[in-house]
Amino acid sequence: MRKVILLPLFAFALSGCAKPDYEAYVVAMEKLASATEQAGEDCERMGRSLEKVIGAHGDAIRAMQDNERRYTKEEKAKLEKKYRDRLSKAMRQMMPAHKACQKHPRVTKAFNSI
Repeated sequence: MRKVILLPLFAFALSGCAKPDYEAYVVAMEKLASATEQAGEDCERMGRSLEKVIGAHGDAIRAMQDNERRYTKEEKAKLEKKYRDRLSKAMRQMMPAHKACQKHPRVTKAFNSI
């Protein structure tokens, strides 16, 4: 009986201690950038695309936002160096189209969900 009760508690405790998957976060950001860029200035299309990407990858983004502090300074520096180019490219891709649609209700709702 004890094993049945303790195993879920142990699994829960371990999940809370895990560091977020930085690669999954970067992939999610790349997919957001691609969806944003492909929609161009079609804000409704962008909103739909963002909802799909966030539905599929939102957990990775939220995990990073919520648990980023679990990385040491050295680990953060190493990861930022490793992924800097990919994240910078994603941000450059995303910004022009995002500026055009940043006030669209569907786009705003999608980004606020993460």
